[in-house]
Amino acid sequence: MNYYPHHIGDYLRDTAHLTPLEDGIYRRLLDVYYASEKPLPPETQWVCKLVRARTDEELTAVSEILRQFFIKTIEGWRNKRADIEIRAHHRRAKTAKDNGKRGGRPRNPVGLRKKPSGLAESELVHNPIESSQNQNQNQKRVERASRLLPDWQASSVLREWAVKERPDLDIEVTISKFRDHWTAKPGIAGRKLDWDATFRNWVRNEKPGTKAAVVTGDVI
Repeated sequence: MNYYPHHIGDYLRDTAHLTPLEDGIYRRLLDVYYASEKPLPPETQWVCKLVRARTDEELTAVSEILRQFFIKTIEGWRNKRADIEIRAHHRRAKTAKDNGKRGGRPRNPVGLRKKPSGLAESELVHNPIESSQNQNQNQKRVERASRLLPDWQASSVLREWAVKERPDLDIEVTISKFRDHWTAKPGIAGRKLDWDATFRNWVRNEKPGTKAAVVTGDVI
């Protein structure tokens, strides 16, 4: 293994009592263990050679680290956590190899991409079929939309609504402004699916008018 996960919280919890020298020896032993993917040699002197321990203090540190963090077996000195990570690495490698034979990693049913570690990412995978469907729907909306005719006139129903909705406006002037604006509007922006609804929104959003209000016969 050229990479192994280093869980800082777990490591600090288990090694806070070590001296800097012992901590360095332990990290070197872990590097050797993961790189070879097998237990350390059962002979302590060979373990010392692997981490270049030469002084009496360094030799003592190797023995102490082996005693605290490794278990001596017939195969050699084993580290429980390292063995777990190595087995997980082999499972991931096998899964990747099998997926490669089948043409690549299968997609997650909910459209989530997975990292090589197998953990789901929140990033959504691009779905070309769904994108094509959305594009077709948008194209159909554009095709159904139309431009306002140069001689467009509001229907009687629409005029009555406008007068009731905005009595402060001169409706004939408002209709003319609406028609001039939209017949001059270029491109897709000048196409609408429902011109009556567009006119109603125009009336609602029109600035307050200057049409005189009549109250009891007096102009105010």
